[in-house]
Amino acid sequence: MVKVALFGGTGGCGSAFADYALEANHSVVLLARTPSKVEITHDNLNVIEGDGTSAEDVKKAVEGCDVVVSCVGGHGIMKAVATNIIAACDMHDIKRCYFVTSLGMGGSSPTVRFVLGCVVGFANIADYDAADKKILDAGFTTVRPTGLTERGEPTGKYLATN
Repeated sequence: MVKVALFGGTGGCGSAFADYALEANHSVVLLARTPSKVEITHDNLNVIEGDGTSAEDVKKAVEGCDVVVSCVGGHGIMKAVATNIIAACDMHDIKRCYFVTSLGMGGSSPTVRFVLGCVVGFANIADYDAADKKILDAGFTTVRPTGLTERGEPTGKYLATN
């Protein structure tokens, strides 16, 4: 059984990830600002109250975990969350971290980045891009989905690039 620290587990992407991880018999430590928003229950789920922008909360959440997954999304918080996760992984010698950002980050699609900037604001895009860069520079993995749909069965179709 793998013990996973999960950030952003109350949103669509994070809650779907938690479901799949628990179904695979992994243990999940889910950090949530509002624990009452966590809609699932499971013997292998430990929900703790905290905030990804708090270095201390992040350090506590990842302690004893094998892998960290961040499905966090939000305006102006991404770089801070990435910084805290990297520091906590370093402190607890965690070698695997997966961080969801967005298509268009890291130079993956300048056109998409521009369109997203027009929609959500260029400062928000700069924050996501900075988080994406920090994660990659630390040797971890970013996930840049082209679009996330409502919960449903995974299609099994994806494209992985370097």
